[in-house]
Amino acid sequence: MAKIFKFIYGLVIFLYLFLIQKEVAGYIQCDFDADCPEMFRHIFYLCIDKLCRQFVTL
Repeated sequence: MAKIFKFIYGLVIFLYLFLIQKEVAGYIQCDFDADCPEMFRHIFYLCIDKLCRQFVTL
């Protein structure tokens, strides 16, 4: 009986991770480059096709 509860508990936690990840947005919407986040270390953002795209400088 305890093994069944452990299995169900593990299954619920495993499936919950997919529900959390589904809600994450990949890009920030923008109209201009100024709408994107400012440069952070070697990473900067440009507004391309109304989405903030990330670029890395070396």
